[in-house]
Amino acid sequence: MKQLNLYDMLAVVAPGAVLVIGLSHLFPALGVLLASKELSLGDFGLVLLSSYVAGNLLSPISHFVQAVWFKSRGGSYTSRIQKKNSGILHQTEIEALNRKARKYSMLKEDEDIRGISASHWEALTRQIRAFLANRGSVDRVEIFNAHYGLNRGLAAALLVIIIAVGLCKWAEGLPAIGGLFVGLCLAIYRMNDFGRYYATELMRHFINFTDGNRTETTEKTQGD
Repeated sequence: MKQLNLYDMLAVVAPGAVLVIGLSHLFPALGVLLASKELSLGDFGLVLLSSYVAGNLLSPISHFVQAVWFKSRGGSYTSRIQKKNSGILHQTEIEALNRKARKYSMLKEDEDIRGISASHWEALTRQIRAFLANRGSVDRVEIFNAHYGLNRGLAAALLVIIIAVGLCKWAEGLPAIGGLFVGLCLAIYRMNDFGRYYATELMRHFINFTDGNRTETTEKTQGD
């Protein structure tokens, strides 16, 4: 099994653990290990594995939450950077981004990021990310990405728990649903914040990158 990295722990295991703990209160049979006062190393490993599996199963729901939220906002922050008057990057940063992309042959000399198609911009964004990753210059960017994934996963986990409580214990579970809904809103709010941080940090890292910053370290990047 591969070693878990920061993204795995925050964006997969943590939301999965929240889901497992939340559902164990509704279905006590699921919480046999969690009910034990003393966990052996094997028990802890099983809890970790269960959280990892649950977190992966949450992935489609996480992407659904992400899609619904950013559709209401006009797209993700990375996709909106190329739109005029988006306010995500300053005009001088857009110009610097164009120059840097042309320097590394990511754009033709007569191309501008605000004149290319959305699919071309999406491909260029991934190219920029891979460019920085191959040069070991994405550590700070990936921290924002991991926290984005954490809050996206938490929103998905809380949504599943809210639905489960509503189906199984509607009347007596109303106070819990209210609290969980507040948590869901906070998770989406923080997801939105870290989505902006990630987009701006990624582009500013690329704008400020120089060949002298190159290192031998490479980091695995995760999907948006």
